[in-house]
Amino acid sequence: MSTGLVALQEGLLKILNGRKVTLALEGSRHFRSPSDLGEMLYQGADLIIFDDDIKGLDDAFIKDSKNGAAKFEEMEGQKVAAFRTQLEEDVWTSFVAFPKANVLVVATNREYLREALARMNGVTGPRALPNGLPEWKFVDMRSHCWALRHYDKRQANSDPSSPFGGQKAANFPDDKAIGLVFNFDSAQDRTATITYLSGAKDVLEIIQAGLFPPRSEPDSVKDLRIQYHEIAPGVVQGSFNLVHSEPVWYFTFVLMAALGHGVYL
Repeated sequence: MSTGLVALQEGLLKILNGRKVTLALEGSRHFRSPSDLGEMLYQGADLIIFDDDIKGLDDAFIKDSKNGAAKFEEMEGQKVAAFRTQLEEDVWTSFVAFPKANVLVVATNREYLREALARMNGVTGPRALPNGLPEWKFVDMRSHCWALRHYDKRQANSDPSSPFGGQKAANFPDDKAIGLVFNFDSAQDRTATITYLSGAKDVLEIIQAGLFPPRSEPDSVKDLRIQYHEIAPGVVQGSFNLVHSEPVWYFTFVLMAALGHGVYL
């Protein structure tokens, strides 16, 4: 593990361990292949909102980080710590900021973070996932965990997880793909759903063959009890039983790849 990643993880754990999280979310875009092995590169940020005020902990984190692997810069009126990390053949940079009294942001891209901080300060602009997207109809806001991905045709030539343009390293092809939605609420039961939207006539066959290809599934995947149903024209919903640890690990691996966070092994 690189010095930068160790310093970042240890520094955050030291000041935040035991604190209650109210909300954790991630935004990401521009997914790219790694140079060799490892996680796909992307522009994005994790935002964590804590139940209580963590004001003052940012000074403690920055003070400790000055003796570690961080460099510092000002961005939208905020002090930002930057950590460089070597993972496999790629260098990642993590940017850490505490923009509000109970908010922590860790970003992978300087401009992505700059835009996020500017919006927190009141700057407005087009939303990446506007309310008019059809995927929002299938997001269960009551779930403890949900995700939405809307496929961007402008990224098709550079994104190996894009469904557009035929078979790639991390996709299942569908030139009429629209997006997908994941919902899971552990308080209700152990069933997760993935809802896939497409303009293709054979959308059920596409998702059955592409999401969990039968030829590549480990034997334990049968414990997921996968069921697919076409719940509306061009909309297929799969249900997955998340009980046993081994198939849950495989499900998570496939889900993250579908959301643009594939891992090259």
